[in-house]
Amino acid sequence: MKRTTIVIFMFLILLVACTPQEEAAPEPTPEPVTEATNFIVLGDIDADDPVGKVQEFQPIADYLAENLSEFGIGGGEVKIAPDIETMIRWMESGEVDVYYDSLFPSMIVANGSGAQPLLRGWRGGEPIYRSVFFVLSDSGISGLEDLNGTMISYDDRVSTSGYMMPTAHLISNGLNPIEKASAQSVVADGEVGYVFSQDDENTIEWVLSGLVDVGVVDNLTYENDIPEETRESLTIIAETVDVPRRVLMIGPDIDAEMSAMIAEVFMGLDDTEEGTELLAPLKTVQFDEFPGGVDAVFDPIQEMFDLVNEG
Repeated sequence: MKRTTIVIFMFLILLVACTPQEEAAPEPTPEPVTEATNFIVLGDIDADDPVGKVQEFQPIADYLAENLSEFGIGGGEVKIAPDIETMIRWMESGEVDVYYDSLFPSMIVANGSGAQPLLRGWRGGEPIYRSVFFVLSDSGISGLEDLNGTMISYDDRVSTSGYMMPTAHLISNGLNPIEKASAQSVVADGEVGYVFSQDDENTIEWVLSGLVDVGVVDNLTYENDIPEETRESLTIIAETVDVPRRVLMIGPDIDAEMSAMIAEVFMGLDDTEEGTELLAPLKTVQFDEFPGGVDAVFDPIQEMFDLVNEG
């Protein structure tokens, strides 16, 4: 009996030893924390001092990034393009997300890249402006109907108030603006010649000296930069419609939720001392939405843009 008991006991020990034991559940491995590594990129155009422009705009890029962390944004960058063509490529490819400029270059970039207007910028404390056509009061020119065969001085080729708006205004009123090589060039009947002075101050001086028949500047320059006694010798013969002073554009791939947050950040900048300081390099005091909505503002602007391009 004892031998049998020992055998049975040994058999039970071997059975337990050979039975697979249930493994203890491993400790759960914590999910790695995903760092926000994407960047929000602000863009501007400046061929003269791109490094200085980066230094001016970097603080606002950093501030914007801080407020976009929920979208995986971990930092802000600034990219300065040497020309409009480069900015079009960057906006189209997503290398630049936010671009702030005056209306005409903004429209060029938007039409070339698919970028969309987001907010209106109050440059110099003014939300809107327009172009004014002015002449010497004794010139004998009293309106647009007298402009055939005359020479006009514009600012430059990418100016909103000093090229796009007045040119569209002339075309829409049945006139035929033609660029000329110089202020001394011959202007044929049925043409309105124009040349670029490269500066509003030059345009004013060219009219006062009789070098050109007509000058075009924005209404703010006319009212604020021309002394009152000088304005007494001048007459405004036509004015264009009002348009936004500046436009904040966003890239075509920015979704609605992120776009709304970008707008909220920019519209809140003027509410704090820090935000006001960040706005200073932009020469802007505040941002707001387009009155009546984007389409109401930009549909007629697109028509002006198309008139100038087709012309």
